Amino acid sequence: MTTTREKFSSQADPKLLAKLRQIAEKEGRQFQSVLEDALGEYLERHQT
Repeated sequence: MTTTREKFSSQADPKLLAKLRQIAEKEGRQFQSVLEDALGEYLERHQT
Protein backbone atom coordinates (compact mmCIF):
# COMPACT_ATOMS: atom_id res chain seq x y z
CA MET A 1 0.00 0.00 0.00
CA THR A 2 1.31 3.45 -0.95
CA THR A 3 0.94 6.37 1.42
CA THR A 4 0.24 9.76 -0.13
CA ARG A 5 2.77 12.41 0.81
CA GLU A 6 2.54 16.19 0.61
CA LYS A 7 5.62 18.32 0.11
CA PHE A 8 6.07 21.30 2.38
CA SER A 9 8.80 23.76 3.18
CA SER A 10 9.79 25.07 6.57
CA GLN A 11 12.75 26.15 8.62
CA ALA A 12 14.15 24.63 11.81
CA ASP A 13 17.08 24.94 14.15
CA PRO A 14 20.09 23.35 12.40
CA LYS A 15 21.01 21.53 15.61
CA LEU A 16 17.59 19.85 15.77
CA LEU A 17 17.82 18.82 12.13
CA ALA A 18 21.33 17.45 12.67
CA LYS A 19 20.09 15.33 15.59
CA LEU A 20 17.23 13.97 13.49
CA ARG A 21 19.68 13.12 10.69
CA GLN A 22 21.93 11.33 13.19
CA ILE A 23 19.00 9.27 14.45
CA ALA A 24 18.00 8.40 10.89
CA GLU A 25 21.54 7.33 10.01
CA LYS A 26 21.98 5.32 13.21
CA GLU A 27 18.67 3.50 12.64
CA GLY A 28 19.22 3.04 8.90
CA ARG A 29 16.10 5.06 8.09
CA GLN A 30 15.29 7.98 5.84
CA PHE A 31 15.26 11.45 7.37
CA GLN A 32 11.65 12.03 6.32
CA SER A 33 10.57 8.88 8.16
CA VAL A 34 12.16 10.04 11.42
CA LEU A 35 10.69 13.52 10.99
CA GLU A 36 7.24 12.07 10.36
CA ASP A 37 7.51 9.94 13.52
CA ALA A 38 8.55 13.00 15.54
CA LEU A 39 5.60 15.02 14.22
CA GLY A 40 3.21 12.16 14.93
CA GLU A 41 4.42 11.76 18.51
CA TYR A 42 4.14 15.51 19.09
CA LEU A 43 0.56 15.52 17.82
CA GLU A 44 -0.37 12.52 19.96
CA ARG A 45 0.82 14.34 23.09
CA HIS A 46 -1.26 17.40 22.24
CA GLN A 47 -4.55 15.83 21.17
CA THR A 48 -6.33 15.94 24.51
